[in-house]
Formats: sequence, C-alpha cells, structure tokens
Amino acid sequence: MVWTIGDVVQRTGVPASTLRYWERVGLLSPPERVSGRRSYRPDVLDAVALIQLAQAAGLTVADTCALVHTTDVKATPAERWQMVAIPRARELDARIAALTDARTTLDRLLACECASLRECANHADAKHP
Repeated sequence: MVWTIGDVVQRTGVPASTLRYWERVGLLSPPERVSGRRSYRPDVLDAVALIQLAQAAGLTVADTCALVHTTDVKATPAERWQMVAIPRARELDARIAALTDARTTLDRLLACECASLRECANHADAKHP
C-alpha cells in the first residue's frame, strides 16, 4: 500500500508544506516518486508521530534530527532520548526560572502604590511588597 501526500495529510493532520519541509531537513526520508508524485509507505505515519512527539517535548528540528539519525547504531531508544532530552530539559528549566522571576516581578508591579513611574523604578524594592 502506498499513499499520496494528500493521504498522509488526511491521516496525520500535518500540512503538506510541513511534510515537504521535514523531507528537506532530513526528518523524513524522501519518498519514492511515481509519475513525479510522492508515494509514501504506511511507516511514514510512525515517523510523523515520532516527530510530533519530539515537538511536543519542545525539541528543536536539530534535536529531532540528532534523535532520528544518531551515528551510534547500538544506542537504545532511551539512550537516544537522553542524548537530546537532557540538554533540552536544562534549557527549559532555565527558561522556567526566568519566567518565574518575570512573573514575580509582575506581581510586585501589580501591587505598586508609587506616585510616579520614576519613583517606582527608583524604589522598586522598597515600595513593592
């Protein structure tokens, strides 16, 4: 059984332009062509699901390429995930900390009782709870 790009779009909800992009960047293997049209095998659904899982985890295209195309052929799936997920988790932790700090500052600013913005900026710690 082979599918057209339209079939894959219908089954996955992924736009054709995204499928073509994933082919260009190496996330999907280029499908065979029949009369100039892409002809996908059913295992493309597994590949698309894996890419979507990686996206849901916040992995970049480069991370996902590293996951899919690691040169260590003996690496288990868990080892592959760890290779890309551990650095990404650290980045996300740093972003979460920065966002938490920003939220704390916003909460303090929402409680502002300063008479002017200048006073607020000059005395943020003293005037804000």
